[in-house]
Amino acid sequence: GLISDPQIVIDRIERLQADGEDQLACELCDVLIHAGVDQMKAKQLKAKSLMVMAKQQTSSNGRHYDIASAYELLEETK
Repeated sequence: GLISDPQIVIDRIERLQADGEDQLACELCDVLIHAGVDQMKAKQLKAKSLMVMAKQQTSSNGRHYDIASAYELLEETK
């Protein structure tokens, strides 16, 4: 497949989150989700980054979008 070791990507996502690079972390989560690899974990990680990004949003519309997207992803992991 496209991703030989998804754990490497997951580790990178977690490092990006720890470094406050949540936008890039979301983009890497999308790579896993669209590749059909570790989708549940990728959705959980993306939701976490979206919630962090929501707290930083100055636009109430942007904040709501990030929060709604995070909740939607979490619902998909149940």
